[in-house]
Amino acid sequence: MSKQYKQLKGANMRLTKSAAPVFLLLALSGCATATGTSYTISTASRMLDPSEAKIVVFKEIAGGNRVFVNGSQQADLKGNGFLILSAKTPQLVLTVDAGAGTVGECRLTKQIEASKTYYFEVLQSGSFVGASLFGLLGQAIHSSRGDCGGAYELKELPSGQALPRLEKLKNSAG
Repeated sequence: MSKQYKQLKGANMRLTKSAAPVFLLLALSGCATATGTSYTISTASRMLDPSEAKIVVFKEIAGGNRVFVNGSQQADLKGNGFLILSAKTPQLVLTVDAGAGTVGECRLTKQIEASKTYYFEVLQSGSFVGASLFGLLGQAIHSSRGDCGGAYELKELPSGQALPRLEKLKNSAG
């Protein structure tokens, strides 16, 4: 074998080894992307029970979240997706986390009314990213603060801000 061939073969192996984690990450991230139907006003206008409030939860970032309404797990919210849920009145406790075995959660409590629609966006927590630099101890300290101590935050939006963004997303429920 020539010296050039050995150098090329070695370079090719190094490239393959360094690119493998990137390809794996891309493949796995696709698993947590919503692929259901698009959000439309007619889809969202269906109410399961007029005595309940409609809760629309969405995210425009990658990754998945478990979503709980009043302590009961409802569904998994996938990246670039939305969920349409219902909640009994008068109080909503909306909780998201990154899944079993993860550190922290975000919990939002709000008074709600029957037959009304509420919009909530799931955002990446900037302070959690900073806490992650200090490892599990930093994450645990961050997660013990207040109602939003995990990797994600919840933000309520008015319909005028939420609807144009929802039209670009897919249903996480299928």
